[in-house]
Amino acid sequence: MNQKIKTLLITSAVLFVFYIIGRQTAGILPQIASYGFEKLWFLSSAYLVLMILMQYALAEGWVALLRFNGAQLTRKQSYPTFFLPNLGKYIPGKVVFVLGRIELVHRYGGTRSIGVSSFAIENTLLIFSAAFLSLPIIHIFLIIPVEYMSGAVVLILVCWIIFIFIIPRISGLVLRAVPKHLKNDEYKPNLTWTNSFGLAIYYLLVWILYGAAGYFLASSLFEVNSVHIVMISSAFIASWLAGYLSFITPGGLGVREATLVILLTGILDPGEAGFLALISRFLWMLAEIGCSALFLITPSNKKE
Repeated sequence: MNQKIKTLLITSAVLFVFYIIGRQTAGILPQIASYGFEKLWFLSSAYLVLMILMQYALAEGWVALLRFNGAQLTRKQSYPTFFLPNLGKYIPGKVVFVLGRIELVHRYGGTRSIGVSSFAIENTLLIFSAAFLSLPIIHIFLIIPVEYMSGAVVLILVCWIIFIFIIPRISGLVLRAVPKHLKNDEYKPNLTWTNSFGLAIYYLLVWILYGAAGYFLASSLFEVNSVHIVMISSAFIASWLAGYLSFITPGGLGVREATLVILLTGILDPGEAGFLALISRFLWMLAEIGCSALFLITPSNKKE
């Protein structure tokens, strides 16, 4: 299929999703307007700050991975290798995002091998931790029997623990699976299973922060029963995961929002869920693109 036709179809699908969500949201705009500018500004600013903290928390995990994998990079050198490629997420396919991380690690003084290994480990930990914390809302939404859900929990935990213990040896497996021109450099990891366990717990805490921020926004805007804190938090994490795993739409646009609206059905009114999906996406993008743009205008500290 012609690339232009593919782009047109993807764009049309994303716009259609936002159109449907926008129609649902239109009915609650008078309610939103009644809150007043000051309250909306405060809530938006508070959530934006939390999303910026989220970006830097993820960046710190990346910095730790680079160091554990043997990169002799300062924090000032490591941050651009995390933030700048994030702009590539908004190009369908995520190829620019992935290769951007690897190449920038090399340009700032690491090796491409370290970039490949760090990216593979980071994404596996991110996906495992997000999937584990998504189980509560999946259990409720799909009405999965407790015995099957318990099996899913055990399965994810077992896979997670196995991965934590094999992370120190996984680099060789990763490097054999990538093109030769990305692995023709020296690679001396110093990652231990205790480091791996610490990173796994760290990413769990990062996603708990993200879910809690989502609940804060929802409960501040709408009447939400406190018993739904786990469900709403889990829905935000699950929607992020769905969007991240979507390689078709840029940055998971449309996929994340549709997933959040669907998962919050029964907890919030469709219009409320739609508004929550739109405002949270806008503020996430503002934080992500804003942080990335900051490193575009700051002086470079690349390896000469």
